[in-house]
Amino acid sequence: MAKIENSNLPEDFQEIKKLVVEKLLLMSNSNDEKFNDEIHNWFYSYIRNLKLLGWRRVHVYSLVSEILSIGHETLGDDAVDLLGEYVTGLIGFCAPQSIDRFPEDPQDLNELTSYVRGNKWR
Repeated sequence: MAKIENSNLPEDFQEIKKLVVEKLLLMSNSNDEKFNDEIHNWFYSYIRNLKLLGWRRVHVYSLVSEILSIGHETLGDDAVDLLGEYVTGLIGFCAPQSIDRFPEDPQDLNELTSYVRGNKWR
């Protein structure tokens, strides 16, 4: 996964990355399915909020990429599965209607699919 220049990332990137990692580590240390579902829901809600704060697809992609680089051994199966599931919609490796939408994205589904799968957002 490609990394973007630190100067192009939101100024709160490292702080947000730390928070997300902390939450995901809670998930990896738990065998409670209900608790892990809550973390899953928190993650998707948190990403929605980042979009509202102006985070673009490339910023979220960098966030997820950097967290995944921590490694499977540290993050655990559930956290890696959650991030992997999210990435499929982020990069368009899914049905077009399942592509995660961002405010700057084209509205037309065919244009969106081309934009995301063609990496025009990077």
